[in-house]
Amino acid sequence: MFFLIFLIAGLAAGWVLKPKGRALDIIRGGVSLSIGLLLFLMGLSIGSDKTVLLQWRNVGSEALIITLFSVAGSLLVGVFIWKKRVQK
Repeated sequence: MFFLIFLIAGLAAGWVLKPKGRALDIIRGGVSLSIGLLLFLMGLSIGSDKTVLLQWRNVGSEALIITLFSVAGSLLVGVFIWKKRVQK
């Protein structure tokens, strides 16, 4: 619920402010940096958890397959949306 409140607040702020140009570039850069930091911290958390590391052999291949399909799906949807926006 905590994250949903922030998402809704951000949507409202974006709708009201409608950032353009340089401000939008800064926001996009901040989003990319935040996602990179989030992934790093998740990796740090997983890497420091001995239980997860000991069970890696059991779930490793399944996790890898799920991860690969998730990334592939995200890329496909991203390309689809990008092509739709370029065609406008």
